[in-house]
Parts: sequence; structure tokens; C-alpha cells
Amino acid sequence: VTLFSTFGFSLATSAETATTESGFTAEDFLKTKGRKIVNQNGEEIRLKGVNLGTWMIWEDWLCPYEEATDHYDVLTKLTNRFGEDKAYELMNTYMDNWITEKDLDDIKEMGFNCVRVPFWFRNFYYDDNGRKILDENGNWDFSRLEWVVEECSERRLYVVLDMHGAVGYQSDAPHSGKKGSCSLYDDTEQGEKYRELTDELWTEIATRFKGNPAVAMYDLLNEPMCDVPASEFDRRKNNTFIYKRLYNTVRAVDAEHIITVESIWSPIALPNSLFTGWKNV
Repeated sequence: VTLFSTFGFSLATSAETATTESGFTAEDFLKTKGRKIVNQNGEEIRLKGVNLGTWMIWEDWLCPYEEATDHYDVLTKLTNRFGEDKAYELMNTYMDNWITEKDLDDIKEMGFNCVRVPFWFRNFYYDDNGRKILDENGNWDFSRLEWVVEECSERRLYVVLDMHGAVGYQSDAPHSGKKGSCSLYDDTEQGEKYRELTDELWTEIATRFKGNPAVAMYDLLNEPMCDVPASEFDRRKNNTFIYKRLYNTVRAVDAEHIITVESIWSPIALPNSLFTGWKNV
């Protein structure tokens, strides 16, 4: 893991644009300082967290499902059986009950100070073509992410927002949402469409949570290239490009939050820190 130098923050901007009123204040906004994470007073914050796995995206080793290979397959089967509206109603009922305020209370009482929230693009798009899921007012629906950030903020629990499944899928592993479908990197018109939609999704997330001190960091991609054979150089060579692109996408709207990049499974899978110019990573 390579950590970079501190990025300059504007406390006034953070306070003005924070999206929740909570136990967190502008002073709680996190940044990197060398190899440490500190708040705005320079005090080291050691994150001790719980991963909210199999809540917004399913993984069969955490949540076994019968007659399905991945979350994409589950959604497809439910849609074919009940129709799209009912399929999403069922998924929402599940999510409403899998993680509740009581769970967050328990996490806090156990002494943790952070949760990681894995999500995938199908929480916000109906399909791979970018058809948005809208709320009752016709706006793009991010209510579940907003709910967990607000509830955690009230409990002084930091939140790591983790893109577990990007549009087009960033690995061949089923935990990206669809097994054997690592197409985010494809040098095709469709591959570029996936990248544009992933940019759009990160832009919206970063815009909504800009200045929010409850958000510890943005985790750009969970385990990219996982289960992709090392011999598949054509796909692997784009890992550096994707990270640079997503970093710039987020920074275009949010210059303050920490950004996390994951190395799967070697540091050579990451861009060279001497040449990126990245800050607060």
C-alpha cells in the first residue's frame, strides 16, 4: 500500500457542504498524513471497522443462494418470475431488514468506529445500459447510501464507500456482481460505455457526499482483476488507466475525501506513485 502526501482542505467548504447534521463536525473530516489517517486537528484516527457484506451486493459465501451463480443471476431470475418492479421490491425488502439501526447500534457498542459499505451499480441502474433507478420524486435514487451515512454519522461511525461492482464488472469473480464478466477494461465501444457509466456513478456519489465528515474515504474498485488469469495481459494492462481515470473523475467534484485504490494481488497492479501526482490516497 502506498500512501501519499496530505491534500490541503478547506474547512469552511467542508462545513458548508456537509450533507448531514450529526455527531461529526468539520474537525472530524479525515485526511492522510504520511502513512497515517488523521482528523483536521492532526490527531491520528485508527479505523476499526465492520464490513456490511451481502447487504447491497450478494456474495454466496456470505449469503448462500440456491440455483443462482451470482447477484446478477438472482436479479434475472426474480425479474423473469415476478417482473422488474416486484423483483426490486423483494430486494429492497431484504435490504431493509438485513442491516438496520439496531445493527449499527451493536457495531458502535462493540467499540468499532467504522463500517465499510459494499455496493454495486445495480443498486442505482436497472441494467448495464444505464437506465437509472428513480425515487418517488423522479430523482436518481441514492436513498440507501444516504440513509447509512446519516445513521452512521449520528453514531460517530465513519463510512467507507466501496464500489464492489462497477458497470461492466471489474473482475471475473462473482463478487463483482456477475461471474466471468470482466468487461470494464474492454477496448471496445461497449467497454467505453461501461467506463462512462462508472464515471457517472462515481461523480454522483462524490457530489452527494462532498464535504461530509462521516465518509472516511471512497474505495474506487473492489479487488479489480480478481480471478482474471495473469496471462491475460490485454485486460490487465488497463488497470493503471482505469484507476487514473476514476481518480480524476472523483477529484473533479471532490478534492477533499481520501481515495483508496486496491492492489490485486501485487503492488505492480497499481500506478507508480512517483508519477501519478495523486494526493490524499
